[in-house]
Amino acid sequence: MSTLRALLRAVGTVRCCAAPFLIEQPTVAAALGRSLAAAAVEGVRPAPLWTLSRLASTAREASRESDSGLLHALKAELEHERKTYSQPKEAQRGPPKPWILTDKQGHADIILRRSYGEEDIAVTCVYQPDAYGERHEDDEPEGSEQDDRDEESAACVNLTITVNKGADNPTLEISAASYGTEISIDHVYFWEDKDSRDALYDGPNFLQLDEELQDQFERYIKSRGVNKELISYLFNLLEDKEQREYMRWLQKVEQFVRQ
Repeated sequence: MSTLRALLRAVGTVRCCAAPFLIEQPTVAAALGRSLAAAAVEGVRPAPLWTLSRLASTAREASRESDSGLLHALKAELEHERKTYSQPKEAQRGPPKPWILTDKQGHADIILRRSYGEEDIAVTCVYQPDAYGERHEDDEPEGSEQDDRDEESAACVNLTITVNKGADNPTLEISAASYGTEISIDHVYFWEDKDSRDALYDGPNFLQLDEELQDQFERYIKSRGVNKELISYLFNLLEDKEQREYMRWLQKVEQFVRQ
């Protein structure tokens, strides 16, 4: 029992001397507790305090080195991006009238709003820098459509177009995408009840609709200003937003690691 009491006193001493390390390294603290308990049962002398202190010092040094390397890389990348960044004139201009832009810092999407007669129209836009992912030239057959796309057209703007005729009325929602100037409709939803969309019939596959009906839906959104002019503006704006948000992300992560 005297040996056990001595071990318990040693545990108390280690906890006091290595408290900061144990607090920051709960796994090490748990392992130390198990080792001391095993030593009490087997009658083995616990490791001296200077060994534990050395372990704590080594762990702290390794953590500082990894943090320093990450901070250096983040800072270098942020400085490079800031030096090479220049906001294009197209992004500085406002959207085509009468659209009103909402662009919140830190958000991936932007929203454009306008009125059209008795309708309230909102277009939520999200930018995909490379919708096709990584490609190799050998993967594309000669003469494919990909050959005709320039570097910018590999990017995609996803659009969600909502049309309301009053806040409490049903909503027409059109999901679309654009890889350049043309707009491709993916789906048309009609929501009678906004609070129970998951249980509602969401409409047929758009490509299964009659071609004339598809064409009329495309004319429907173009007549409301979702056209080539708007898409051209969106590509310039969203490409610039992607760059601004990336620099902001680098800055926020650097600040977090530095704390």
